[in-house]
Amino acid sequence: MLRYIVPIILVLGNIGNFILLGFFSQKHIRINSCSAYLFTAALFSIIGSYCALIPFIYAAYYPDPFGRFLILCRLRLYIGYICAMTFRSMIVLATIDRYALTSSRSTFRTFASISTARRAIITTFLFWSAAGFHLLIGPRIENNRCLLYGLYGFLFSVFQLLSFGILPSVLMIVFALLLIKNIRQSRTRSGSHYTKSFLRKRDRNLIELVYTEILLNFICTLPYSIFSIYMGLTNDIQNKSTRRIQVESLTFFFFITFLLYLMGYSTTFYGYLVMSKSFRREIRSELWKLIGTRSVTTQSELGKEQNSLGLLS
Repeated sequence: MLRYIVPIILVLGNIGNFILLGFFSQKHIRINSCSAYLFTAALFSIIGSYCALIPFIYAAYYPDPFGRFLILCRLRLYIGYICAMTFRSMIVLATIDRYALTSSRSTFRTFASISTARRAIITTFLFWSAAGFHLLIGPRIENNRCLLYGLYGFLFSVFQLLSFGILPSVLMIVFALLLIKNIRQSRTRSGSHYTKSFLRKRDRNLIELVYTEILLNFICTLPYSIFSIYMGLTNDIQNKSTRRIQVESLTFFFFITFLLYLMGYSTTFYGYLVMSKSFRREIRSELWKLIGTRSVTTQSELGKEQNSLGLLS
């Protein structure tokens, strides 16, 4: 059943991510710094989901090449690591960006600019590319499983727990709470009318999307953080029973493949639709524009064809 469910969710998820790329690349939206972070997050969602799940789908029908060829094993881990860490970092940066925008200090508000966002995105990508370089050297294949073993695997699991699980979640929660505090303080100082003028409609809508990202990431990442420690502690055990290996493999799929990659990368668009009324309104508006444009174009083409037929007659 999984061989059918996973491809369907992957396709639906990436349809949503491609819609997000189109949405955040619109001229009136892409000039916003928060949109740049969310656009980049959607882009790495697509790359990361393909990197993580296409091999799984292939292995459901054919022998898994990533458990046989070391170079493919390491490349998959490396690219997947960059995508996962960059994706998480973009959500953290988007949260900080919204906090900076609502700050009463002008020095903080300068962070919420498109030029700062572009520099932060490039720097983040280069940083995680360098930080994960060891994955091109260290992983090994044992019993057709491409993993990090021994002390190296344990230390990397702890690092992953801190850098991918705990630290981003803490930063998201802290800056989300500070964002709420800034908004409430602005209302207290000058009333709700000031808050509405202080935060443009576009910025308020983006804050809703950032809150949605925080919730989805927390749900999808927490189980992985716990499981990564368990794998780091037990990977080096040599006399595991067959049943234990099967249970670990199933748990590994559920926590890593399903929750972290499949759901984490595939639910953003649909989470926006459920949580944000303004996002639903904008998507509906863009769809009607697209349908209207096609309708006008079709009518124009029919008119030209009829005129040409009339001239021929």
